[in-house]
Amino acid sequence: MNALLLLALSAPASGPAGSTGGVLRTIALYAAPAVVGLGIVFLIVFVVARSQRVKFVDPVEAEATVVDIRDRHVSRRVEALFEIELEVQPPDGSEMFPASLECYVPVARVPRKGDTVPVEYERGDPSKIVLGDLIAH
Repeated sequence: MNALLLLALSAPASGPAGSTGGVLRTIALYAAPAVVGLGIVFLIVFVVARSQRVKFVDPVEAEATVVDIRDRHVSRRVEALFEIELEVQPPDGSEMFPASLECYVPVARVPRKGDTVPVEYERGDPSKIVLGDLIAH
């Protein structure tokens, strides 16, 4: 950024003495590709994240109690990988069933033992389960 500013300040002004038109034009010339590049990066990240979401044929939304949670000591930026053991209560009142999953959880939202969390699972295969919007690996 300092090099960009130095380059912009050293550019000749195209207007009257003291005009900042040339400086602003130079900044725009060099900043525009960077802004476009960042936009493309964010678009790619958004598309990849959406494509990795679990898509259920017959989803069931339910509540689950965290029975155990273990940190796998793997992290990526603001998320960490956890193994989570759950006791799921189906919404139709049928018998609770155990479930386990491994997923990345935002560090600021890590559940604790005994917490109740929202889950979604496949009606025909309860082993396919996600915690909130997170992917079970």
